[in-house]
Amino acid sequence: MASDVQQHESPAIDDVPTDDASYYQQYRALSVSAIVSLIFALLAPLTFFDWSMGVIPMVSIALGVFALVRIRRYEDELSGALIARIGITVSLLMLAGGWGWLSYDYMTEVREGYIRTPFSKLQANAGRSEMRAIGNARQFDGKKIFIKGFTLPSAKSRNMKQFIMVPDRGTCCFGGDPKITDMILVTLEDPLTVDYSVFQRKVHGTFKVNTESLRRVGKDKLVVYELHADYIK
Repeated sequence: MASDVQQHESPAIDDVPTDDASYYQQYRALSVSAIVSLIFALLAPLTFFDWSMGVIPMVSIALGVFALVRIRRYEDELSGALIARIGITVSLLMLAGGWGWLSYDYMTEVREGYIRTPFSKLQANAGRSEMRAIGNARQFDGKKIFIKGFTLPSAKSRNMKQFIMVPDRGTCCFGGDPKITDMILVTLEDPLTVDYSVFQRKVHGTFKVNTESLRRVGKDKLVVYELHADYIK
């Protein structure tokens, strides 16, 4: 009787065949690099908004390639090749599409009759005095220019007719202290208004260097550059 019971007992764990490929497959770990690659790929559409965001799909591609190499080397221990390939493919498409769109936008963003004016030509760079910078900016005085910059926060954030434009996010969004040559007082023509945004603004208008009567904006900000804008995006 005892022998009959033993014949019907479940086999011991040690008796389970471990040379079956399906047995190992269910215990393969999912590659962390592949997962992170896919996460970065989902953020890759941000590339359409700014050149610098291209680093996001680049990281995704690098992690995806790294994951595929590791999975191929340790195929009995790691899985996630499909996830890595999806991350790489999406990131390549977003990088090419985003930079392609930004290139097209750059070539077509300046309206006819306006001069593309980088902010660097108006502000004081290292080793260059502010008065020297203001003097050089006079070449644009009274001319129609196109310039890109960021909105400095103020008490009003919606339906603004006037705001101060600064050259970078560090100044506008992270408590920077802009120099006088870092600021442009933008006044919008009717019926234009604008809301505060952390994204870059594109402005067309007539530029003016006003050193005779400095404009005071707020309690402690003096501005020498002004822009009467007829178009903003």
